[in-house]
Amino acid sequence: MKLTSRIIALSGISAAFSAIFLILGAFIEVVDIPCAIVASLFVVLPLYYKSYWGSILAFLVGGGIALIINPNFISLVYPFYFGFFGIFAIVKWRMLQKEFNRIWGFIIGLIWFMLVMGGIYYYYFVFLGQLESESLGIISEYFVYIWLGVGLIFYLIYDKLIVKLFLLIINTLRRIIK
Repeated sequence: MKLTSRIIALSGISAAFSAIFLILGAFIEVVDIPCAIVASLFVVLPLYYKSYWGSILAFLVGGGIALIINPNFISLVYPFYFGFFGIFAIVKWRMLQKEFNRIWGFIIGLIWFMLVMGGIYYYYFVFLGQLESESLGIISEYFVYIWLGVGLIFYLIYDKLIVKLFLLIINTLRRIIK
């Protein structure tokens, strides 16, 4: 089997699993962000063959299939997947391959994550008015502090976790694919 057919097959499998977890996250709102994270991990499967286009294709097709099957635009799974988790996995892998400066990579990723988190907050709660201002209570009063604290802690954990999971995925694929 040629290498390109392996890349296409792995990209298709990656897109299918990403779509499954995105649909699951859109149906069950309690697990929407963990499902977006797991879906982003499947996007990196074509990177086993160093195929960035295969990963981008899996990212777009997996998200597109999930949107077609379940167009739940109120769910947080789609904005987090398309805005950060899905594409960040590919960018982070590229940074690791090119030995990009870790400090600059961390700062760029953190700013990106904080912007996406802030944008999603304002879109859902200010623009769409999902919750009334009285029900937000302490969150709206101390939003900046909560946003910075929770965002920083979450990003620290996610940044370390994604690298460990990359290595686990690549080692598992190395044992499966010969």
